[in-house]
Amino acid sequence: MQIVELILSKAQTLKVGEVSLIDGKKSMCINVDGYFGGGQGPVWATEGTKIVFTTLNHCSLVEGICTKVYPDCLNVTIELTKANTWGKYVTGTKVRLRKKFLGFFRGTYGNSLQLNLGVTCASVS
Repeated sequence: MQIVELILSKAQTLKVGEVSLIDGKKSMCINVDGYFGGGQGPVWATEGTKIVFTTLNHCSLVEGICTKVYPDCLNVTIELTKANTWGKYVTGTKVRLRKKFLGFFRGTYGNSLQLNLGVTCASVS
């Protein structure tokens, strides 16, 4: 079975920015090979789903709903549901972020996924 999965994974090369439907919702691949508790695989930002994330310049976890994905420029729009009470990331606002500025991201992978995109709050990409 692992050989079949390996052959299929080589035949179907997934790319960051690729769009797919997950449970009937538009989704954009933001990492083709994310590592998370118990496994690894692609990470998707899915419109209408809850996400938890950090940014490169804001280390606190922020929660929100992914409202729109922009595969052409690798951006996501997020309506913040649990964030700060001041500053750029305020609960109740919408932010549009580039994929490269996301640090930690928990998005869609089957039921849920926890991922470290390989950057920390101190990193610059």
